[in-house]
Amino acid sequence: MAVLFTNKYIQELQANSDVEGIYEDVIGKATATQTNATWGLARLSSKNKLKYKKVILRRITHTIVYKGVYLDHEDFGGRAKWGATFGGYPDIDDNGHGTHCAGIAAGNTYGVAKHANIIAVKVMNENKARASDALSGLDYIQDSFKICGHPSIVSISITWPKFTPLDDAVAQVSAGNDGKNASDYSPGCAPSAITVAASNIEDQQTWYSNYGSSVDIFAPGDDIVSAFIGGIHATAVQSGTSMAAPYVSGLAATLRALGHFTADEMRNMLHYLALKKVLSDVSTNLILA
Repeated sequence: MAVLFTNKYIQELQANSDVEGIYEDVIGKATATQTNATWGLARLSSKNKLKYKKVILRRITHTIVYKGVYLDHEDFGGRAKWGATFGGYPDIDDNGHGTHCAGIAAGNTYGVAKHANIIAVKVMNENKARASDALSGLDYIQDSFKICGHPSIVSISITWPKFTPLDDAVAQVSAGNDGKNASDYSPGCAPSAITVAASNIEDQQTWYSNYGSSVDIFAPGDDIVSAFIGGIHATAVQSGTSMAAPYVSGLAATLRALGHFTADEMRNMLHYLALKKVLSDVSTNLILA
């Protein structure tokens, strides 16, 4: 729960044995950068093409925790809906990153889980996101999924300085774009998270991708084309671990439609599907390719 307290009340809470912890809010940032070239979905999913099962996949809910989604984009085919906004921001995707990520995860043309429902939960504006807003967003998602009862996947393409409360309730997350150890950032450092680093078309770790023992898997993240804002047919090319994470969450949504998996089982299944020994000079030599 994210709230504001006076110093006096904080001291009282700290003395209460029923309070698990009190944390000062931190600011996160987007994990994507703009570029010009293009490559796409072909590198994903091993040597064989994905086969989509339309009826099954429509039971899956794919939630994008980011800057919102342009709901009317043709690539979503009416499957995108607005869930909630936290932080007092407008209910729009004002820079296109959230729409781009949603297109990779579940777009008709550029996405993996092509018939999953897309729910936008906005916790970020411009290039900053309060961790407290993200916590509120995750609380909303948890409560919503309890009500609807549908299988669901949550994708987060934002990184924060280490923040313990975020590390307890995450799924597919981007490793971050600082070229540093992912273990120093939330929620990518969380053992429960499936943390995704970015590779390029040459099967190399990108120069900006975070790395290290917290990274579970690599996915394409460099020069990725997907849906964008500005019109129902708009597209853009972007780079970042923000792009890599929704490839993995899209595949996770596809797998989740076929049966129930715990977080550890999903991680093991993704590792099983990944190509091995493709990337060089990385600690996690697995790529969804």
